[in-house]
Amino acid sequence: MKAGAMTLDALLNMNCFRILCQDQEMELADLDNFATSNALEFVPAVLWAGVKNAAAYHGKELPEGLAFDRFAALVLADPDAITAYASQISDALGFNDPESETAGK
Repeated sequence: MKAGAMTLDALLNMNCFRILCQDQEMELADLDNFATSNALEFVPAVLWAGVKNAAAYHGKELPEGLAFDRFAALVLADPDAITAYASQISDALGFNDPESETAGK
């Protein structure tokens, strides 16, 4: 994924959502409310958790000096990217899969 001039790996799986819940101090059951209440916070938060997850999975460190607020500013600077990332997050959550238990919910 792109964040400004940086290309970062993001891994969107269940561990990503575990990290997201830790970062946001919420329960998994609150994820839907978070997603629908503020997309401008939700999308970068999921992507940030995905970047943290990918780094942990591959045994790497996050880029020096990269914190969530800077990451969000870089991601949200590209209005076209936010739409594409939101769609990718929906896919990862199973919202766009008609076979998924969460489809249409």
